[in-house]
Amino acid sequence: MTLSRKQTELLQFLQDSLDENGEVAISLREIGARMGWDTPNAAQNIVNALLLKGYIKRLPPKFSREPNVYQIIRRD
Repeated sequence: MTLSRKQTELLQFLQDSLDENGEVAISLREIGARMGWDTPNAAQNIVNALLLKGYIKRLPPKFSREPNVYQIIRRD
């Protein structure tokens, strides 16, 4: 599957942000701010596309107030 420019940019950002466990804990608001998008909705749409295309996986939070945790499962 082909990724859009914004999807590619977000995937690269997540790859660059990986911690030693291979996971990224970040909120949609933080993603939007760091990517220069106006709203968390924009981030949600791009994240959803990457989830549906099988590039990332959302992991269950360890604590109730923890930001979303993503794991990259596919790289092109």
